[in-house]
Amino acid sequence: MIEDLFPPKEPPPIARHHCRHYSYERGLRGGPRCAVGINNSEPGGAAACMPPPVENGKTCQKREEWTEAERAASTAFTNNCLARICAIMAHIPSTGSGGTFMCPVCDGTVSWSRAGRNGHIHAHCSTPNCFSVMQ
Repeated sequence: MIEDLFPPKEPPPIARHHCRHYSYERGLRGGPRCAVGINNSEPGGAAACMPPPVENGKTCQKREEWTEAERAASTAFTNNCLARICAIMAHIPSTGSGGTFMCPVCDGTVSWSRAGRNGHIHAHCSTPNCFSVMQ
């Protein structure tokens, strides 16, 4: 078990340089969203949520920045995820169509399968927030 890569129980919010109220939902009815009710669904409407310089120099009056501590926690979580991916992917055999093995990070069970058509790997760990990949 690799203690410094152990997954957190709850991931931190994704704190980037956009407004803390901004989110993007994928799908047919998806698009930019504002948690405080600003309509940013029009083309270019989400520009006020992004870091300066913004379109026409206008930022949202309800814009709230993430703190540097929140941004650092988000970046550390992302780096930790990437390190877990590298550590676990190294244990997936280069041949075969699938199987399971003990997770080298958390002692959970990693289940994996390889697509016969293109060789892509689908894998996940039984421990929440540890590892999941689809090539």
